Amino acid sequence: MSVLGRSEILREMAEGNLCITPILRADQIRGTSVDVHLSSRIIVFRQTAVGTIDPLESSGGRWSEEIKLGFGRPFYLHPRQFVLASTLEFIRLPRHLCGSVIGRSTYGRLGLIIATAIHINAGFRGTITLELSNVGEIPIALYPCMRIGQIILQRVEGESTAESRYLAQMGPVAPRMDADADIAAFGRPSRRP
Repeated sequence: MSVLGRSEILREMAEGNLCITPILRADQIRGTSVDVHLSSRIIVFRQTAVGTIDPLESSGGRWSEEIKLGFGRPFYLHPRQFVLASTLEFIRLPRHLCGSVIGRSTYGRLGLIIATAIHINAGFRGTITLELSNVGEIPIALYPCMRIGQIILQRVEGESTAESRYLAQMGPVAPRMDADADIAAFGRPSRRP
């Protein structure tokens, strides 16, 4: 696989193969990446009476809540806190391109991690869910529309399909553990004394 440079990214977009919108400034596409911005929607996880999250008894609504940030209003991500957010940008990848979403070094130097599952499958369309975590020692203020990460695009060799339980998502999406094929196939392990 080869990484696309700015001219190839622009060519793929001009030919209608690749869609990344909105592009807010010309310098959003540079070098070998496309900068992406934080949307105004964040999913926070609540402490509950349940001590663990069990993928076999998953219902994200019980332990998560979506909040919407006003523009110019910060969300403070505290040390060791984990939330889900999404890109402002809608992405549509053709089947011959896949991508990775990674953090920007400016925020990485503060301890901000933006993705634990960085791969974007060929054929994906939707906004990218970001898994935000502060591994630093002080809270980090996050604002809607701030440049939070970047997407790196690569050419795919061979056949690919666009299959994902998160295809066509618009905004952050809580885990869909109930859609995991392994869990459906094997069910709950027996609990023997």
